[in-house]
Amino acid sequence: MKKWKEIISLGSIIGIKGSSKKMLIIGRALFVNLSEGKKYFDYAAVTYPEGIMGDQIAYFQHEDIEHIFFHGFTDEEDKKVIQKIEDFRRTSQATK
Repeated sequence: MKKWKEIISLGSIIGIKGSSKKMLIIGRALFVNLSEGKKYFDYAAVTYPEGIMGDQIAYFQHEDIEHIFFHGFTDEEDKKVIQKIEDFRRTSQATK
């Protein structure tokens, strides 16, 4: 199984372990309010090709990604955001 090292760009189409559906990444580095409290997730995604259907958003961690089918757009602005996410992940206890 391949380990993805890079933070994946918004708009990427990925496969998650244990799921046969492709997913479209719509968010990164999120804190989500759950019944057991606030939890950190590396990514948020919706099913592909359907997109947003009601409030069905999947939250998952980087290590849950099994396959990258398509890499989303990236530019200098995205690279700056990725650097901020990497810095946060490296220094924050919330992601561990």
